[in-house]
Amino acid sequence: MSVPSTFAQLLPLFSIQGSLEDYLVRVTEFCRTTFEADGVSLFLRINGTDTFVLAAQSGPRAQLPWTASVTVDRGIAGTSASDGAPIILNGTAEWSNHPAKDTIGSSMVVPLITLQAESVGILNICRSTGAQGYGANDLEGAEAIARHLALAVDNASLVARHKADADRYAALAEQNRRVLDSLPSGVIALDRARRVVQANASALRLLQQPLNHPATDWETLATNLSPEGKAAIDRCLAAASSGNESRVTIEEPDSRHLQVRASQGAAFGITLIIDDITHDIEIERELQRTRTLAEVGQMTSAIAHEIRNPLTSISGAAQMALDEQTLDGAKGWAKVVQQEALQLNDLCDEFLDFAKGVALNPGEASIDAVVSELLMQMDSQLIESGTRVSFEPGDQVPIILADKAKLSQAIRNLILNGAEAMVGGGELRISTEAQQNCVLIRVEDHGIGIPEENLARLFTPFFTTKSRGTGLGLCNVRRVIEAHGGSVEVTSRVGVGTEFTLCLPLRTRP
Repeated sequence: MSVPSTFAQLLPLFSIQGSLEDYLVRVTEFCRTTFEADGVSLFLRINGTDTFVLAAQSGPRAQLPWTASVTVDRGIAGTSASDGAPIILNGTAEWSNHPAKDTIGSSMVVPLITLQAESVGILNICRSTGAQGYGANDLEGAEAIARHLALAVDNASLVARHKADADRYAALAEQNRRVLDSLPSGVIALDRARRVVQANASALRLLQQPLNHPATDWETLATNLSPEGKAAIDRCLAAASSGNESRVTIEEPDSRHLQVRASQGAAFGITLIIDDITHDIEIERELQRTRTLAEVGQMTSAIAHEIRNPLTSISGAAQMALDEQTLDGAKGWAKVVQQEALQLNDLCDEFLDFAKGVALNPGEASIDAVVSELLMQMDSQLIESGTRVSFEPGDQVPIILADKAKLSQAIRNLILNGAEAMVGGGELRISTEAQQNCVLIRVEDHGIGIPEENLARLFTPFFTTKSRGTGLGLCNVRRVIEAHGGSVEVTSRVGVGTEFTLCLPLRTRP
């Protein structure tokens, strides 16, 4: 066979139809006919190994077992595969595992070399003894077929890998879709042009879009939102496009509340997470109504309790005054009535102050001076209760902008609380400290401590564990400090003591 006719005869091989296995069988049959061979065998390499396994064979000498294999650098075929060079053998073939090796007169062993210089297969073409031996032209034609086979096998391997990857990605995409569709939250992925890359079933339901014909862009996807709601989400999208995560809660005309979170997604696109929080808001409102009713109940109970004691004293004093025989005696009971009436008035003032909120009259204030002056005012009261006070001013505590009267009252409440917690007396420690952005005021007692279950309710209006008191003291402390832009923290251990920390921001007059 001449080389030109070989290339002409190669044309039918350029179209690979059907499976690779069928194609290889056709190639071996083509080689048997073209090279007038008695046997053709084709070995393909197992990816990542040095082993070639029998893939196809044709002809009367095609008697190799399907378990036959070739190993790189072992035998004639292994050496050809390793060197990448074809071999012509005229004489008995050195195929130790070939069942008809003694009857093979001439053979060509041609490795299948890819464009990347990798040996992917071995083509073996043989004739029986007595037949004309193969020559250079035959080998050139065999090499042409081997090159085409190497390309076909390499492409088939590449296609198989790509198909496997595509199948794997398709399976992952399907799994991802199912997972997303199982989520109660709506998930929408938009590209930079705000085209919809993906939208799960929950997102379509929340945006009242059909599941069978989903919108392909954000404008269409948002058509059933109210103008106000869409505008709010558009602002979130703009923020997310700049790399800033943004959240918004919108209320739709059908009373639904949707919470939307937008963040930058892959390839600078945007990911939207949408949740229907209508039920949560309804529950929160109901809880708020319940808390309000509970606070009203506590307030009613506190007011009734606090008013009942002075009224009892007034009623008793009035009765004693009626029974009194002397004017001086009646005056004494009248004085009791007057004192209890003043207590009732103070009580009313406390409730009214709580109801109307905190109005500050700020000025420049030295925290250390406020505490020192307050301790002087309370000196006799603290001595009477057996409370010893240790005041430790901080280093270089700055002047801040504060309402000294209200701040003094808040600290007074904490000192009285600490003194009452130390039954029979004890040491109360007060300290101040300057930090970078605030001034800290700590009031620490060594009293009975506060049970953990009461800490969460400590600043609740009208909550008290005392036999007397409105439960507004600590509540007013927090209101005053928060009105200054500060915060209150408390730590406590039962039987060890309690520490209140007031944090006031460093602010001066503009």
